[in-house]
Amino acid sequence: MRKHYIDVIRIVAIMLLIPFHTARIFDYYPFYIKDDESLILQLFAIFLS
Repeated sequence: MRKHYIDVIRIVAIMLLIPFHTARIFDYYPFYIKDDESLILQLFAIFLS
């Protein structure tokens, strides 16, 4: 039996990948590309990790 709420969770997780990796550019931790640190984007990246 297929559980449709699991499909919704997968879709949300995939949709958060782009904003998460974009936020990683501006956080404190090492990443491939770096720019000035942003506290809001750092908290966003920590929350999603």
